[in-house]
Amino acid sequence: MLIRCVKAKHGIKGDRRDTTQYETPRSHSELFDQAKELNEQISNIQFDVCSELDGPSNLSAFLSREGVSKYHTGSVNLFVHALLDSISQTVGEKANILSNRARSAQAFSLKPLEILYAEEKFRDRQDNDRLISLLSQLRHGVVSVFHNNPYLHLSFLDYLDGSSFDIFAVDSKTLSIVPAFRSSTVALMRLCEAIDNEFEDGVIKQTTFRRPTSSDFQGSLDGTS
Repeated sequence: MLIRCVKAKHGIKGDRRDTTQYETPRSHSELFDQAKELNEQISNIQFDVCSELDGPSNLSAFLSREGVSKYHTGSVNLFVHALLDSISQTVGEKANILSNRARSAQAFSLKPLEILYAEEKFRDRQDNDRLISLLSQLRHGVVSVFHNNPYLHLSFLDYLDGSSFDIFAVDSKTLSIVPAFRSSTVALMRLCEAIDNEFEDGVIKQTTFRRPTSSDFQGSLDGTS
């Protein structure tokens, strides 16, 4: 089965999204490969599932980055079991990673997360300033910057429920988020989604905390990496 994209909403991260309707539908892999080359983000797609790219549609549906899905026409069974089940599994896995991360007063333990990037995103102060600027524009929180060169250390306070997080650029390809004593799963999800949507997509994983040092950025500073 192939996924044929009919319409997509996309744009440069942090900028206004534009909707493109394709005269010739294209495969989803072609669409996402092109977006990656142009440093664009796919916000949502209207797509067909078919046996071949120019063949008849077995399912026509809509899917957004936020997990909003809409059935249009075709196989309900395919929509439920191929799409909704997959979305449910992905959301469940992400919720498990983001849950119960608040710092413990009893054990004084840290439960950080790392966002890993395939390419260097924190090479210099300008890259750090870009993340600071994007987070500062979020209406539901405020940013305090403690360190910005060569490594980044800031805190983010979520106005909606009082959650707070320390954020470090651990190295040029890694962002570490350390929840404070008061931090909810919902607030952490909001923060991670904002970074994904407005800064850069990365892979989230559990880790142990380590404070970055200038040696973590030495290659980037010397222009040797």
